[in-house]
Amino acid sequence: MSRSNDKASYLELVEQIESMDSKICDVKMSLKKLQNYLTMKICPEEEEICMDEIEADEAAHEAINELCLNILLESEPQGEA
Repeated sequence: MSRSNDKASYLELVEQIESMDSKICDVKMSLKKLQNYLTMKICPEEEEICMDEIEADEAAHEAINELCLNILLESEPQGEA
């Protein structure tokens, strides 16, 4: 392989990593918004806290987080990268 091919391959890899990093940041922001929404829904004004509901929401949060990360890892790169 020539140096130009190595450099092109390296640049493509860097672009893919940057794209994945951007998607992960977007997912983190979405999950944070969801967490804030669920927190406000559960405890809007010092309401009684139900531990079962909190545990269920935490389990849902973990499941969504895992699902989103799996989708990112399994997705095919788009474009030329």
